[in-house]
Amino acid sequence: MKIKDKIAILVVSFDNYRDLWIPFYKCFFRYWPNCEYKLFHGNNFENLEIEKVSQIKIGEDKGYSSNLIKMLSKIDYEYVIIWIDDFFLKEKIDQKYLNKAMKYVVDNKIGYLKLISTYPLAYKNYGTIGQIPNGIKYTIGIGNALWNKKTLLNYLHEGESAWDIEYKGPKRSLKFNDTFYSLNSKELKKPLMKIVNILGRGKLLLNAIDFLKKENIYDLFETRKKINLTKYIYYVLYHKFLRILTFFKIYY
Repeated sequence: MKIKDKIAILVVSFDNYRDLWIPFYKCFFRYWPNCEYKLFHGNNFENLEIEKVSQIKIGEDKGYSSNLIKMLSKIDYEYVIIWIDDFFLKEKIDQKYLNKAMKYVVDNKIGYLKLISTYPLAYKNYGTIGQIPNGIKYTIGIGNALWNKKTLLNYLHEGESAWDIEYKGPKRSLKFNDTFYSLNSKELKKPLMKIVNILGRGKLLLNAIDFLKKENIYDLFETRKKINLTKYIYYVLYHKFLRILTFFKIYY
């Protein structure tokens, strides 16, 4: 069986973010036109009519975990790439490079591979990807990641938010003793995928505006409020702190 027959992509969304959908998929297919994986989009009630995208409607919003459990029940694949709807692709995907990393995960029955180059990364002398310790902060991230579907379901509890998953996930990782992988910190110059985070707490991040203008999609965000300056400064400083941890190869 080919790897593309074992992996699907699920873009996790809800109807309040419907203004993101058209610009998201414009960037997705612009930078990954040869995507060979089955692509699903999960939301509540609103229709989405985009070629190559299979929509999963789950009805009433019952919280992130409950929604995601229901979406996953409609996907008959062993592995699923969980893709956050405000993470926009900004550079072309190297299909062969990405496939090699994901094939290693599938062949070795690894539970999780973080696909974006954010903290925590693997620090030991691995190849492109490597194992990260269980129990550290953000062992489990809700950002773009390849999950064994059964593994992911162990970490989802009805009624919990996305933040609950990230906060409680490290302790649960010690209980289940699953294996979690990420990009090797030495490979930061060649990440598996490059994304731009568009929103913070539902508000437009200031650093995303130039990207949206460059992609000629900024006008699609006219009704979306911008994050206030104080919260944006905190966002920037916190992410700088995480990059410092990565530079000194520290987990916390």
